[in-house]
Amino acid sequence: MREAEALFRRVAGRPLPLSFYVDFALANYREPEKQKPLAAAIADYVAAKRHEARAGPAFDLAVFADRSRPETAAKAISLTLPSLN
Repeated sequence: MREAEALFRRVAGRPLPLSFYVDFALANYREPEKQKPLAAAIADYVAAKRHEARAGPAFDLAVFADRSRPETAAKAISLTLPSLN
């Protein structure tokens, strides 16, 4: 009963009723396929990012987004996109 009351307080002032949020959670939540300790997940993430870095820059969005240097963005695009010829 206390948990239900706490949930009602958490959704107070929101535009939709509690039942909407419960239905959404039940429809969209999936249990993880396998549990992994946080330290192992971090190690896997770092290893994947290192692998991506070794693969080379695919597309530097930070450079592309810098509109103050359009020549740098154009160079980044020309270096990462395949030739159309």
